[in-house]
Amino acid sequence: VDNDDTGIGESVEGQTLTTTLIGNPYPSALNAIEFINDNIAVINGNPPPLQGTILLWEQWAGNSHILAEYQGGYGYINLMETERAYQNAEIALYGQVPGSGEGIKRPTNYIPVGQGFFVEVINDGEIKFENDQRIFIKESDVSTNQTASDYEDNGSSFFRTTSDNEASPSNESSSLENQIIRLEFSVSSGASRSFVIGFREDATEGIDYGLDGGLINEHPADDMGSLINGQQYVIQALQPFSLETEVDLILHATGNYSYTLRSTELTNFPVDQEVYLKDNYTGMYYDLRGSEPYNFTTDAGTFTNRFQIVFNSGSTLDNEEFNSNYTLIYVNQMEDVLYVKNLDATAKFLRITNMLGQEIKAFRNLDQQTLENGLDVSSLSSGVYLVSVQTEDSLTIDKKIIIN
Repeated sequence: VDNDDTGIGESVEGQTLTTTLIGNPYPSALNAIEFINDNIAVINGNPPPLQGTILLWEQWAGNSHILAEYQGGYGYINLMETERAYQNAEIALYGQVPGSGEGIKRPTNYIPVGQGFFVEVINDGEIKFENDQRIFIKESDVSTNQTASDYEDNGSSFFRTTSDNEASPSNESSSLENQIIRLEFSVSSGASRSFVIGFREDATEGIDYGLDGGLINEHPADDMGSLINGQQYVIQALQPFSLETEVDLILHATGNYSYTLRSTELTNFPVDQEVYLKDNYTGMYYDLRGSEPYNFTTDAGTFTNRFQIVFNSGSTLDNEEFNSNYTLIYVNQMEDVLYVKNLDATAKFLRITNMLGQEIKAFRNLDQQTLENGLDVSSLSSGVYLVSVQTEDSLTIDKKIIIN
């Protein structure tokens, strides 16, 4: 039963959002794609964030039901793709890091025996479990590098065990005509979010049943995703791209950390197709085919107009020009290291002062390699500081940093 009787629209958390916990009732794996297609009458309707998307709970640390004593989150499955849960910073306490293949894993399309999952109920009706949704796959047969067609023949698992860097398409719908961009947003605190942008013939620019999956809970303090109608999405499907296509991203930031964004999967794009992250604040284009992540800092707030995924670099700076003209100053909070990147000169002076103007730390004659490798700031107390870098040409660069 859909509990939306307030007249204020679907999917408003705490008011009209109706999620239902169900589970695979069969003594065999359940094909999530068939389930989503068979239940369009109940889990489809006005554009909600979970329209035809399945949420799967994963708990990777702690054995309590008290929120402060466990770490967990929801993985996503829909007709477009699958994606792992948000990786909280505390995961580092348990020896897990993004891309390690441990800790949080990306779901497959096949739900094991007895596995529970959430769907959003939009219309009154019966949720259907039918025999054609069943599939005989032994979880023990899974290999770490299988594609969707491999799963059909050999095995499945609730979670994929490949790292993000080795990820291959996990959906039956991932065919040659569908392009996939998988991005990972990382925070120097240790938190990270992986999200997907896909392009396919049957998608629209709006919200499509079974193809778009958004957040139903409040976003974490530092988070990023794609943007639809002002809301953050973890999986977004769009019409086939052109050179003029621009995909808007949304960034939530406390401003307390440094941030990176990188691509972990580009599937079914021509080898010569440009794919860029455009930073509208700096006017720079970053090649998402590159091996290095894009590093940036930001003030606190929610930003819907800073970043876009684009397919044409226009006449703006290329990566070589970008790297030689844009200096980045940030602190890796996990390592207590201050980095100065892309300064094509020796730093005659580098001073760190507190907000009272008192000099706390000073360095002289730092070459580019030393700055790139980082400076130890573990002796600094928590607080806000100003880093001033002066080159031999008397160019001065100032940057506010925060030490936690």
